[in-house]
Amino acid sequence: MMPFIQKLNQPGQGTFRLPTEAEWEYACRAGTTTRFDWGDDPNYNQIGQYAWYYVNSRSNTHEVGTKLPNAWGLFDMSGNVWEWGQDGYGSYLSGAQVDPIGQQSDEFQGNQGGNEGTTRNINLNRLLSSRSETEDNSE
Repeated sequence: MMPFIQKLNQPGQGTFRLPTEAEWEYACRAGTTTRFDWGDDPNYNQIGQYAWYYVNSRSNTHEVGTKLPNAWGLFDMSGNVWEWGQDGYGSYLSGAQVDPIGQQSDEFQGNQGGNEGTTRNINLNRLLSSRSETEDNSE
């Protein structure tokens, strides 16, 4: 992915980069404070309206925009495919931070959103609020 970004920057018509995990999560959550960007959804009753995931995807990717968008009008911020990011997913330092940079080497580096074949908790890990991160991730 990085050679593509480097080539994109060559004409000198701007500077492009992938979003950080924090930037991506900010866009995904769309200003919400609930468990998911579409609400708390404790029994996962609404997930199918917003995301392609292992239950409804049949292990296939789907056309963008076929599920409901988040509050900012962004589609497919959860489920369907992984999105590449500039840094890795991981826990942030405690306390308030502005635009934190995540881990640079990590099992989930560059991956946000989840894909059609992942388990529910891994697929939605970017949408879980900090108070939900202690939830059991085994399935």
